[in-house]
Amino acid sequence: MPEVVEVGDSVEAVRLLERVFAGARLRGLRRLLEERGMIRRCSPLRLGGRVYAVDSAFPSSPVNLVGGSLSLVAVGAVRRGDAWRTLRRWLVYESFGDVDADYVRGFARLQERRLAVSLEGPEAVIIDGELVPRPGRSSVWSSVVEESRRLVGLAERGVLVAGVLKRSYSRTIASRLGLPVSDRALASAVLDRGEVLEAAHPSRELAERGCVEAFYKPLRGPPLAVKLEACCPRGADCCGLAAFLASEAGATGF
Repeated sequence: MPEVVEVGDSVEAVRLLERVFAGARLRGLRRLLEERGMIRRCSPLRLGGRVYAVDSAFPSSPVNLVGGSLSLVAVGAVRRGDAWRTLRRWLVYESFGDVDADYVRGFARLQERRLAVSLEGPEAVIIDGELVPRPGRSSVWSSVVEESRRLVGLAERGVLVAGVLKRSYSRTIASRLGLPVSDRALASAVLDRGEVLEAAHPSRELAERGCVEAFYKPLRGPPLAVKLEACCPRGADCCGLAAFLASEAGATGF
């Protein structure tokens, strides 16, 4: 039975995807990607209990007080297979003014990475979002970029490093094929469950370190592709890491 991928309630969006991914053309696109070695089905990596996931949370807007405003940042990590976890919290306070939401977002990303690189003996570290996020306007982002490089550098010490993107509108792969859709829409259409669409990372710095961007379709949950940025140690297969994450996905697909 074929899978149905919900792409939205916009008539224009539905018509666009019907035109782009019409039967014969969809098969042709898949064949082209297969010929380029970009679609693969890999065995999941056999990872033990030293797989860590790191994420952060903060309110979308600060709390306004009489004498200023404040925000809260929480950063936590969990480990696969047991009850180990850690949680760190910070209050960000601004006297006689509003807390800069861009600063809070950057501060959260900075603390995510600091926690990730401080973990002891990880086999794999998975964070939420891009490995090296696009900087905002706040001065804290220069520290975020520097700490992101330290995170990526863990791969040189034998650690699998990955960023999982819940929402992705990149068009790196699709634009090479002349398609007016996102890479995630393309991957959702051409991949079967458990398959991986993999390409070199568009960032020259990360590509030179052997990092890739990939899309995988989880074995459970909605049949929508998930984007992955991964930096794997020399000799390790990032496709196997994507297959591992596809097999570990919950009911939401993440």
